[in-house]
Amino acid sequence: MRNRTLYLIFATVLALGAPRLARSGVTTFSDGDFQDSSWVGSIARDTTSAGASFTSGQQPAGGNPGAYRQTSHVWMGPGAIWVSHVFQPASHDPSTDGPLESVSYSWDFEWIHPPSALCGCGAIAFEPLVRQGGMDFIGPFDQVLFASDPSNTWLSFEFESLQASDFRFLDPALGPVEGVHPDFETTGAPLTFGYVTINGVSSGEAASTLGGVDNWSVTVTSIAPVPALSLAAVLVLTLGLAAGALRKLRLDRRVASG
Repeated sequence: MRNRTLYLIFATVLALGAPRLARSGVTTFSDGDFQDSSWVGSIARDTTSAGASFTSGQQPAGGNPGAYRQTSHVWMGPGAIWVSHVFQPASHDPSTDGPLESVSYSWDFEWIHPPSALCGCGAIAFEPLVRQGGMDFIGPFDQVLFASDPSNTWLSFEFESLQASDFRFLDPALGPVEGVHPDFETTGAPLTFGYVTINGVSSGEAASTLGGVDNWSVTVTSIAPVPALSLAAVLVLTLGLAAGALRKLRLDRRVASG
């Protein structure tokens, strides 16, 4: 009986001292100002024949409303260019902030200078982006604007409740790799978020696009650990439970002997 009581005390203390998980709600990162210091752009993949280039930066007026981020792509076909745009303040560390349940994105986009519909490059695609451990992961599908869409008109995109399995590794040599996903669990490295712009052309000619992004937002739903009891609290609890159990054992013995 005594051994069983001590075992129950030990199990109770372990359960109370272990970290637990509880839903912590959502965190939203957004940008409608697009300071250049907040964003990092880089070519994630380039399959063009002569090497593609891009420029990105804040424009103080003309957004939806106010400032926006403008991006140009310039390339020589055949081939395509993928450009990653990372919003550095949007970061999440699963090991300390809790594992991710889902990620949702939204932003506005406009054509400023669409490509010529005659060059075979009459579209630009957008993908949500997660960067982890130096690797870029893009979403399950893209949003596309075509040369036939109106210029200088803001349109809205949304990607709702994406899971880790919805993202694909964007390999610089192979392109999107199915089955290779970011790690949203507590074992995962810190994550940052953004978007990817994609252009390509099948013919061997020069091409360029110019577009803008405004009101970019990512909403992160995470599950954060409830802090475990401190060592001092666990010791106090252990002593209290043990003292109570010993008093009960002594009382039981007195009753049995009487």
